Amino acid sequence: MNLLARLLINAFALWIVDYLVPGMSFATWQALLVAAVVLGVVNTFIKPILQIIALPITIVTFGIGALLINVLLLWMVSAVVPGFTIDSFMTALVASLLPIRWRKQCQPTHAPTPQSVARHWKRLPDPEWTAHRASIHPQLQPAEPKHHRRPENFPGRRDL
Repeated sequence: MNLLARLLINAFALWIVDYLVPGMSFATWQALLVAAVVLGVVNTFIKPILQIIALPITIVTFGIGALLINVLLLWMVSAVVPGFTIDSFMTALVASLLPIRWRKQCQPTHAPTPQSVARHWKRLPDPEWTAHRASIHPQLQPAEPKHHRRPENFPGRRDL
């Protein structure tokens, strides 16, 4: 399910970039799906190897080397997939910059707090943390510890 969802998201992103960037085109929707699959495979297997090889260049150029790897891989995919064309290097550059901007907007803007992690895992509050929090903020009272309910504490239970 996760793989299919990623494929559809990549295909949708390519379709939006195709709509926004002149010089990039797909002949059919089948070419769009094939390009999404090939781009996913290339980004999974070839891109990490190229990033490790180009790491010194990427460090010296403050990340422009990683951008050039993205551009070259997108251009390579357009050369391999029939029905997917990119006219020039500048078109590939603009087309590879658009999804980077979208990914930046989709990243979370805050780090998880201990309270949110505890709520997520439904854990009981740490007594030391509660006491520390109460010493910093005297108006906050430490939470009463929750006890796990044992079967013998259930009302109306009969032993058989």
